[in-house]
Amino acid sequence: IASKLGEKIPFCMIHGAEISSPIFKKTNILLEKCRRAIGLKLFQKYEFYEGEIMETNFILKKENSVSSPPSVILSLRTTEECLKIKLFDSLYEKFISKKLKKGDIVKIEPKNNLVRRVGKSLDLFTGQIEEGERFLSTPIGKVFKKKLIVKEISLYDLDFLNFQNLTKQNLEEGEKTDQLYNEINLLVSNYIREKKAEITSGILFIDEAHFLDYESFCFLTKILDSSFPPIIILATNRTICLRSHILSKLGVPNEFLTRCLTVKTKNHNQKEISAIISLKSKENRNFLSGNSFLELCIIAKKNSLRFSILLGNFSYSLKSIFYLETINIIAVKIIFFFFFHLRESGKILDFIYPALTVFKTF
Repeated sequence: IASKLGEKIPFCMIHGAEISSPIFKKTNILLEKCRRAIGLKLFQKYEFYEGEIMETNFILKKENSVSSPPSVILSLRTTEECLKIKLFDSLYEKFISKKLKKGDIVKIEPKNNLVRRVGKSLDLFTGQIEEGERFLSTPIGKVFKKKLIVKEISLYDLDFLNFQNLTKQNLEEGEKTDQLYNEINLLVSNYIREKKAEITSGILFIDEAHFLDYESFCFLTKILDSSFPPIIILATNRTICLRSHILSKLGVPNEFLTRCLTVKTKNHNQKEISAIISLKSKENRNFLSGNSFLELCIIAKKNSLRFSILLGNFSYSLKSIFYLETINIIAVKIIFFFFFHLRESGKILDFIYPALTVFKTF
């Protein structure tokens, strides 16, 4: 899913058991993961003057005059026009400190009070390059330029930047206050209203969702009704969640299920099983022979894909013991002889202890 969406769409994947922590609350962990899955595009207008200095005219401060501070009038040139601008106060002081002169190419940012020397005009090039000197052509376009800078961050990044303003005690506890979240949400809402930002709803993928309890599902329901909800995908192969008394057929509380869409799935075919086993063996560096690979595919079809991958991992131990170049079919059959699948072990225990109903869940 993440590769299909691309890097511009936030994607956060967690395991259902990750929310269980002796230090942090489950709701705080879920809220943090949700804010990681919400992207924010910040639009910043960047205005500056850029050009080659053609002429400088200094206006000194008159005696006994407060209203006329010292200033300098610059004549800047580009390929399209020539414009005169006036610098005073802090911009004037920075211009004097840079010791700029005719022929220099400068960049001036009035809002940030920055005066920067970019280089020297190519017209003054004499054939010898001084150390640390850059000769540039005359800037193209107009002298006064506007650019739109787009910064892409997540709400979690914005929380972290504002998190530094909290007290040291809150930093040690590791819990962000509700007041901080409310202030950031209000700030983001104002930016969106002023068209300075845009929200990008990402994906929060929760694997093994049956580890979530009833309280977690209630909190996720609250998240879906919030101002900036992410798209939440739950994946599980069980039909019950932890410590839940009010259940639906899918193991999810009905209050949360009414806000969900159920995705149709089907069992893997033989081609897909072969591709998955091949990929997992390459990741684990389990070099399989042709017969052992086919044997694992048959085991996966009869039992389960996870069981077949585990057998392949255990067969690697025999490879190292007997110094085999690849995992052959004999190693796979030896491992398969000693280990049972969950259903088979459940049937054996149910046969030995028929009075215990706990094993009938298999």
